[in-house]
This record gives sequence, structure tokens and C-alpha cells, in this order.
Amino acid sequence: KENRMALKYVIWGCGFRGKNLCNIIPQNQIMAFVDANKSLSGGMYNGLPIISYDDYLKNYQDCIMIISPFWPHNKIAGILDRDNVPYLRTDILPPEICETVITDLFLKLDEKFFNENSILLYGLNLFSLLLRDYLTTTERSALIVPENDCSQTLLHTIKLNNPDCIGSTINENAVLYITGDFFNRNTIPACRQIDLFDFKDIFPEYYNPELEKYRNMHKGKRCFVLGTGPSLRIEDLDLLKDNNEICIASNGIFTAYESTKWRPDFYFIEDKEGYRVWKNSLLKEGYIDQMFAADYCLAEDQGENPFISFHVCKQYIGENCPAKFSSDFSTGAYWASTITYFCIQFAFFLGCTEIYLLGIDFTYSQKNNHFTQNYLPPEKSDYIDQTQHSAEIFPVMYEGYKTAASVAASKGIKLMNASRSTMLDAIERIDFDSLFDKNS
Repeated sequence: KENRMALKYVIWGCGFRGKNLCNIIPQNQIMAFVDANKSLSGGMYNGLPIISYDDYLKNYQDCIMIISPFWPHNKIAGILDRDNVPYLRTDILPPEICETVITDLFLKLDEKFFNENSILLYGLNLFSLLLRDYLTTTERSALIVPENDCSQTLLHTIKLNNPDCIGSTINENAVLYITGDFFNRNTIPACRQIDLFDFKDIFPEYYNPELEKYRNMHKGKRCFVLGTGPSLRIEDLDLLKDNNEICIASNGIFTAYESTKWRPDFYFIEDKEGYRVWKNSLLKEGYIDQMFAADYCLAEDQGENPFISFHVCKQYIGENCPAKFSSDFSTGAYWASTITYFCIQFAFFLGCTEIYLLGIDFTYSQKNNHFTQNYLPPEKSDYIDQTQHSAEIFPVMYEGYKTAASVAASKGIKLMNASRSTMLDAIERIDFDSLFDKNS
């Protein structure tokens, strides 16, 4: 019999990502939550204590820490590295683990992929650990092959608790299941490899047939993708209307409607909190015929609404991992920390061959980050603090824009930044006014 003890975890962060982990990790393996919010410390969630980090260091150091908050990952990891605490990151995981949780995920993967009795999983992370636990319950052997640069503190802790779960020797005839897209491919052993990290084209439920009518709807035409930066002018919107331009917009763009007769042809929203903040306003004063919302926004909304669902594929973007770009919006679109990236992918799906960005300032200050004063209702004016994690957010956005520019170039599509003021240099600039015939 395998020499193993169930790993024990403490989850850093009692937000929605941390809470979602309770739906996929066996309850008897989660010992507590750590949360920096002092109002939560000392409380309970799902029968588990919410403790301070100091309490963890005193009483829970036999547990592996799971970092659940997305943007503060590096900061939290730095604290844990300082204290030699073993930890697992969730920012590198498929979103189905802790964002858009699929409770029968491992069963679905089993039915799709695993035919062997002896299975090798590449990468030491929460996904591979949970998948291995599932596979062993089905009486199959499953070993994890750690990546070359994995944390030695984590590896030591895993081996101490479950020495038989780690494998190392791989022959060239082996099948190796890759549990992430954040590895340097040059370091992965040479053998047959099967990727397990991008489920967009794997799960048929991600496909939305409602989106099919938009495929090549505007083939060969030009369109404008609008941001909501301070450089956007109401006069620009009027000019777009006067010239009957195809427009894709998002988020709080509707706060300009009282000042212009312009309306976008397509409206997008992806941020969960933004959806909660704006939904009622959108249905009252921001309604247009074609509105799209991320599937995880609509998953929490049981009421009827006019939004068309699109699947979001939230992938890790970092070293060795450029942003991905969807070739089929009907099965999903890839994330790059800005709604504009989804809009660009949709513009490709529409078949547009000229795509111009407008109002993409690509900079945030403490105030005046948007083109209207009433962009957010007063009670929600601080719900997005773009400055708090800008050092992490901006590089991810930038990689997305770089990928969009590269894909456009490869397909002969003109993608240009017509914003009047912008710090974005990943996409070629063009003067907005030059796009219109001044004699018309």
C-alpha cells in the first residue's frame, strides 16, 4: 500500500477564490483560513476558523499554505519565502479550480484523457496534487514529476507527508500530462506530452451557439474598440455616430449616453463586481440590443437578463507564458486583465479587417481614470483601485496587447491605436481625426 498521509492546507484569503477552493478540496484537508482583514480574523467560514498569519506560524506550520488572492500573489509569496513556509499558488492554475469551479472537473478529465493504469503528471501544484488524489481513488497509480525549478521547501514538505507521490524517472515512451502552461517547455522531459490546462475546446458546455450569428457578421469592414480613459471625448462618440461606424464598447461607457445620441453596436462586461455595480443601470439607462457578459458573471445571476454569455479562459501570463488569443469566440475568449482584450478578440470574430482602439490611455492615477465624472455611483466609487496592483496588472495587459498586435499582423488585419492620449506603445499609433473624410 502507498505510504501516504493526506496533505493539510491553510488557505490565505477568505474571498471568493478562497471560498471556492472549499468546493474542490476535501473538507477534511482544509484546516483554516488566513485573512489580513482584522474584521474577519477570529470568525468562521464553512466551519473553519479564520486566523491571523501569526497564528498560522504558531499553530499550523504542518499545513501547506494556498495563496488564493490573485493580484497580491507575489507579495504574499515573498512573505512566505521569507519565513520558509511551503505554499501553493493559485494564479497559475486553470480557472476551473478556484474561479469558475467545476466540481466534477476530475471526473470529466478522467473520461476525456486517462486510459493508463500508471499516470505521470508534470508540475508540482495544487491542480496536480488534487488530480492525483482523485486518480488514486480509482485504483490507479499516479505520480507527480516536479518541474526543475519547483520550490524545494514545498517539495520537501510533500515528500515528508507523501513520499510515494513524487516520480522522477521518465522514459521516452511515457505519456506525460502537463498540468500548466507556465513551464519552460525546454525543461520538460522529451516524451509524448498531453496538455491539461486549457479547457476551452475540451468541455462542450463552453460553446455558446448564440454567438454563431456574429461569426464574420462584418467581414472586411472596419470597427472601433472603445475604452473609457480620460482622453475619450463626447465629440468623438458623435463623430462615430455621424459616420455610422461599427463600435464595440464596455463597462461604464453608458455613463456618456445622456450626453450623446451615439450608442455602441456591441457592449461587453467581464468583471464580476462591475457586473453587480452596473447591471441595474445597464438595464435602465444603458440597454442596447447586443450586450455580452462573461459566463461567470451570469452564473451568479438567476434572474432573466438580456446578456449573451461568453466563456472566459483565464490563463497565467508571465515569463515563458505569452497571452493567448482565441480563434473562435463561440467557445471562449482569453483573458489579459482588460475588457478591451475580449473586445479585440470579438472584433476578429466579427471578421473586421481594420480595428481601431480609442480611449485606451493605458495609465491610471489616483483620480480621473475615466472620461465621465459619474463613471461609478458614489457608493461604489472605490470598488476598483487600479493603482493598488498596477505594477502587476499593467505588464499582463501589455502582453495581451502585444499578442493582439502579433496575431493581427499574421492575419493581415490592421490593428491600430487611435487614442488621443495613450501610454500604450505595443500597438501602432494613428491619428483619430485622420480616419474621417473632412469633406463628408
